[in-house]
Amino acid sequence: MSTALVICGALGAEVKDIVDRRPQRSDLNVYRMVAGFSGSFMLSEQPWKWDVSYNYGRSRNESTLTFVDPTRLLAAANAVRDASGNIVCASPAPAGCVPINLFGVNSFSAAAADYVSNPASSISLNTQRVATANVGGRLPFGIVSEKIAVNIGAEHRIEAASFEPDANLLAGNTLLGPETNAYEGVRGSFNTKELYGELEVPLVVNDTGIPGVKTVTLESAARYVNNSIAGSATTWSAGGRFAPRLSGIGDGLMFRGVYTRSIRAPAVTELFLGSSPVLDSITDPCDASNYNRGNNPAVRTANCAAALAAVGAPGPGSYTETTNVRSSLGSVSGNPQLRNEVANSWSAGFVYQPAAAPNFHLAVDWTDIRLTGGISSLSISDMMASCYDSTDFAHNPACNTFRRLTAADIASGNGTNGLARVVGDVADGFHEGFVNTSKLEFSGLITAAQYNFALSTLSRKLEHAGAMRLGLKMFYTSHFNEVDFIGETPSFHAGTVGLPRYKVQGNIGYTYGPFDTDWQVLYKTRSKYDLAATYEDTPVNDVPSYTLVNASFGLRLGDSVAVQLAVNNVFDKAPPFPVVMHLSTTVFDFIGRSYLLRATASF
Repeated sequence: MSTALVICGALGAEVKDIVDRRPQRSDLNVYRMVAGFSGSFMLSEQPWKWDVSYNYGRSRNESTLTFVDPTRLLAAANAVRDASGNIVCASPAPAGCVPINLFGVNSFSAAAADYVSNPASSISLNTQRVATANVGGRLPFGIVSEKIAVNIGAEHRIEAASFEPDANLLAGNTLLGPETNAYEGVRGSFNTKELYGELEVPLVVNDTGIPGVKTVTLESAARYVNNSIAGSATTWSAGGRFAPRLSGIGDGLMFRGVYTRSIRAPAVTELFLGSSPVLDSITDPCDASNYNRGNNPAVRTANCAAALAAVGAPGPGSYTETTNVRSSLGSVSGNPQLRNEVANSWSAGFVYQPAAAPNFHLAVDWTDIRLTGGISSLSISDMMASCYDSTDFAHNPACNTFRRLTAADIASGNGTNGLARVVGDVADGFHEGFVNTSKLEFSGLITAAQYNFALSTLSRKLEHAGAMRLGLKMFYTSHFNEVDFIGETPSFHAGTVGLPRYKVQGNIGYTYGPFDTDWQVLYKTRSKYDLAATYEDTPVNDVPSYTLVNASFGLRLGDSVAVQLAVNNVFDKAPPFPVVMHLSTTVFDFIGRSYLLRATASF
């Protein structure tokens, strides 16, 4: 993000060259300690195992960065010549003021840059403590000759987080504006108490002698969780495995399926992320170019008309925002009111591992997930789209994260930060961050195949030629639909840039003595940024299919030392043009060919 100084509303100057003199620095220290005991004993002539463990983790991140003090910058920029012709700060000038030249790049003196610079730092600390106890084995009885297996356990977890900004960040002495740019410290923690159990009940085994049935096993699990913030919940799963009795190539086929009720509690960073300022360019859904778009244009138009009329702004067809070209100030933070995510899912498929080729493994599973209360981090533009696309506009919580400017606000400067705004613009002071989204639906197919073999199996002449590893994974996304808040029309994501319909990963590896190499091919089918957009709306929307190749080379030096060279993007494949235009750096490789050398030693 670059920051600009605006003088008289007409002259702008970048100050990024000032803050870049002292690049941001982060010192991250991570510690983890695990200790435990395990053992075994006999119960009714059945072997049982137990274990207890304690896990402690701590991460501390100290970040130091440079801001520009707005008061000092204005004083330093207000330069005049004194009676001797020297350039000085205009009177009355603050003590120690050094005039600064903002014209050009790096045209200021070091003393001037030091005067307007405001070094600031913050410390983020996360800790986790987990105590676990398990005991498991087979009961002295069962339905068939194979006994029932059981495992029970308990877990206690404590997580804590804190964010401590220094005095400069707390005071908000940064060139973002005087209204909403102060950081806020935060400290919080939660604990969980959990009890769980697992049960495996063989119904048919190989020696039962049922025609056409080799094995049948029922599996179930349950966990009770008491979270000090998110409350209590019980999760469970029930499923089974069935292997038909087949001969020849069919031997080794097994079908499986499971139904699960699960939760995910909010992470400590989602709950207690410290408040920090954000400077966002906003895409206003009620702007004249946007009000008739979205998943439900009629609902958006009606909601925008009501919202704009309430502040005395023109109707949606006439209103033109300024916040898309002159950014607004707001804040982002964690949300201590978050609830558990809850999901119901089922999965069904088969595993094939033929007796004639035990090193070959194939697994195919169809998965269907229905999640409610999913936790997402939404920007102010996302919040606004959720607000105005909702059929429950009057009660949608997204609508409470921002407000619009009235004529009185603009006259008094309330929420404008001194910028030229129009009635209806989003006021400074909006809030964005983590919320429990309403619903997410996913279904897709996951296929994985693996075959490991020695080359000697192909020919006796290759008896000492090494071994090969072949692998193939395919992910097919049938649908991925999301509703941010109740009342919205679903957003469809299957086939978009982040979720292409098909993703394929192929692996081939070779080992010869102490040497090994692995090659990986990643393939994505073509996708779109916006499934509903037309060429007129978004001319750069379609992304072609994309293939990337990675490789690694390893060498073992004795029993305790190993060296590995990884080469990412071997052929230096550039991302497609639409990806460059949209700067999708998280889902495509923008770096190009890169190398990583790793050495490990064990003692």
